[in-house]
Amino acid sequence: VECVNLFLQSNPDIMRFELPCGVGTSYIIYEIIKKSTIDAVHLIISPWIDLSYQMMNELEEFGIKATLMGDGHEPETLEGIQVLVCITASAKKLSKMDFKFGYKFIDEAHHVEKLESKQLEYINCIECERELHLSATFRKIHPLDYCMTLRDAIDGGWLSDYRIYIEY
Repeated sequence: VECVNLFLQSNPDIMRFELPCGVGTSYIIYEIIKKSTIDAVHLIISPWIDLSYQMMNELEEFGIKATLMGDGHEPETLEGIQVLVCITASAKKLSKMDFKFGYKFIDEAHHVEKLESKQLEYINCIECERELHLSATFRKIHPLDYCMTLRDAIDGGWLSDYRIYIEY
């Protein structure tokens, strides 16, 4: 909730949130979309096909109408759609569109973080109001706007403790 409010109440064009695996970065994206006052299609860029399908199912559970770009899917229209989930490898197609998205979310952003990344070049050509990069393992090229450490997540009850006790 803290990082959802931080994004919605801030105004930088690009923000970077680092959170440990398993704390629910996808749900942070969905909450931001649900609370958004921007009347536009939002974009989620995901590096993996399976994760993209998982997001599609979760967005439906959240009552958010979404469609997929990639893995053989290319929507004919975005009319009536709240979210376009795009597999990173298909970002090149979006970079050529004359379309401005509301929010652009880059999940697992460390995969495109290298400055010479061709995928990042395409992603940067996709117009939007604001964007949010999320990762558990940024390379620290850019400053972070929000950081939750693994210990913070455990102490906050977001993750189970990783300590293992073996009786001998």
